[in-house]
Amino acid sequence: MTLSSRYEPVSLDEAEDYLDVISTPMDFQTMLGKFSQGTYRHAQDFMEDLKLVFSNGEEYNQDSSPAVGPLVPCCLLSAPSVLQTGRTEEVSREP
Repeated sequence: MTLSSRYEPVSLDEAEDYLDVISTPMDFQTMLGKFSQGTYRHAQDFMEDLKLVFSNGEEYNQDSSPAVGPLVPCCLLSAPSVLQTGRTEEVSREP
């Protein structure tokens, strides 16, 4: 599973054991849906889901993929402004 695969929910056809390893799946598409529906009441809720996307990827892949750790601070810093302004037009589904 790569960073680009985090845009959509993990396919159990491609990762049959995913739910055996990950108890709370999260992806950017689900987050965008929650954002659009107004599910996020607080910036902290949004940021917790964002952290979950990266921690799930690291936990499931462990040593089999490049580290994404350096990306996390960047995403966490920009998350509150996206949540406040509602500017999602800059979010791309392409890696």
